[in-house]
Amino acid sequence: EAAEKAGAANPRGGGRLGGTLAVPDADEVRRAMERCRVPGVGLALLHGGELVAVEAYGAAADGVPLTPATPFQTGSLSKHVTALGVLRLADDGVLDLDADVNTYLTSWRVPGGAGEQPVTLRQLLGHRSGLSSTPGNGFHPAAAAPALLDLLRGTADPEVPPVTRGAVPGSAFRKANAHYVVVQQALEDATGEPFAALMRRLVLDPLGMRDSSFAQDFPDHAGQPVALGHDAEGRVLDGGWRVRPDAAAAGLWSTPADLAKVALEVRRSALGRPLALLREDTAAQLLAAAPDSLYGLGTVVDVTGADTEFGHGGTPTGYHGVSLAALRSGTGLVVLTNGDGGEQVVKAVAAAAQTD
Repeated sequence: EAAEKAGAANPRGGGRLGGTLAVPDADEVRRAMERCRVPGVGLALLHGGELVAVEAYGAAADGVPLTPATPFQTGSLSKHVTALGVLRLADDGVLDLDADVNTYLTSWRVPGGAGEQPVTLRQLLGHRSGLSSTPGNGFHPAAAAPALLDLLRGTADPEVPPVTRGAVPGSAFRKANAHYVVVQQALEDATGEPFAALMRRLVLDPLGMRDSSFAQDFPDHAGQPVALGHDAEGRVLDGGWRVRPDAAAAGLWSTPADLAKVALEVRRSALGRPLALLREDTAAQLLAAAPDSLYGLGTVVDVTGADTEFGHGGTPTGYHGVSLAALRSGTGLVVLTNGDGGEQVVKAVAAAAQTD
């Protein structure tokens, strides 16, 4: 979970977005990849609220070229997409963001006695529920991964106890995958749908995200090779990736082009454009940053410049990625890498893409 928190802390690859972005020099990107021992990089650029470029550099795995349609594991970027699905259910009246989440939970309940302040979906999405942590590094694909309820009940890892109350709900900001584990269970209990299928119905299919999935067997059914994760020395991970039963927190497989569609949809909704997935006032809640965290609902939000910038980062084992977009100008970029050294590559690519 520590790596995920670091990846989520700052979605920017270095510096604020400029007025325009351009495809960076390929040789400069490859030099950064070589320097950081990262075998593959995917890039999508936005300008004026449109997807204007999609690029792929390097390899998905040894001898397998990366393509614009190659899926990466995105880690905490999953939270950003999950929040979009939760807010769609709120718009439909299925969920109330400010109700006690135990209203929706049936398989497991947030512990606590009578009179204790309830935990809400809004607090969970904003990392303010005060709940304790769950295992956060994923599981080898050849091993039997625990179920989501194992994470909540403390039966997934003998060194990690059950999820319990810690801080008073709403009193403090603390990034933790456990918040989204509870969200995932609440969505499944409230709708009766498996999480991956629910997110496909609510977000992935409506946005045409054909190369994305929250299903943890997706690499076996993607119809193409996925980008394998690599360690800091550039060696492929044993097993290639990690299985994430906490899919809402860190289990999304996606591409830069598909994640660019998410950024464009958030912008479309926030600007009140026709046919948006969210109501304008609901999207405003997504982007309402708390003063002590610059975090809205599943979204890092930077309001310190002339334009509001929003997005998320993700650092699952063997990968690093960032999505960032500017609300009014529609400028943005998504960079995904398949290496533990990807943070510095993302910064180099973002800097090289700046034209002013």
